[in-house]
Amino acid sequence: MKFKPLLATGSECVVVRYDLPFGLAAEPRGRIVVVTKDGPGGEKAGDILRFTTQWTDRQPGMFDVCKCMERQLQNSFDQVVNALVSNDGTYGQDIVLVFERPME
Repeated sequence: MKFKPLLATGSECVVVRYDLPFGLAAEPRGRIVVVTKDGPGGEKAGDILRFTTQWTDRQPGMFDVCKCMERQLQNSFDQVVNALVSNDGTYGQDIVLVFERPME
């Protein structure tokens, strides 16, 4: 998967796959969603959530978190949460999360 980095400084792409159910500590910060606590799957505090799998009518797809947040709608973060919770185990057994991690 290729996408343009958000960070002007160096960053890397981190892909995490969790079996369902899963947990993610993240919050909206302006136009991005940022991880607030290290997780067991490899995400770290400060990572930016870029994409997540989303289920729509039994079809999986990739949900562009940043594109949604850039709209700055009142319900943008709710849309991100809805995409995350669409991974409820009804159709799939895991979730894929793509993060952008700042290089140290």
